Amino acid sequence: MKPWKHNPYNTPETLSDPQWPIYTAAEQSPQTPAIDLHQEHCTDDASAMQAVRSFLEHEQAQGRRIEDKVVRIIHGRGYGRLKNKTHDLLNSMRQEKESYILDWRDSTRPGETGGVTYVRLAPNAR
Repeated sequence: MKPWKHNPYNTPETLSDPQWPIYTAAEQSPQTPAIDLHQEHCTDDASAMQAVRSFLEHEQAQGRRIEDKVVRIIHGRGYGRLKNKTHDLLNSMRQEKESYILDWRDSTRPGETGGVTYVRLAPNAR
């Protein structure tokens, strides 16, 4: 008999999170809109954050939606500098008056953990 292996995807915290299904679907879908900061040829942190902001604005403006939309930001692992800057940007954008950033979380998908953030955007059909 094989020993039981801990499955990080089925912890009580994740199973009780009401947004878990939408994030899980986004993690598993190759069609999830994404920006890879490695491929944006950003010269510094400021240009990387401008690329993230432009990407989010573009995705929010795409078509009328009555449902939330999840997008993928690939910032890489490294020392966590771009990840922290990305999360700081998301936090400041969420504080804006007309914010469309609902929430975000780190990927739980093997191979993406620590290097990818998923962001949930608000519906845009008003």
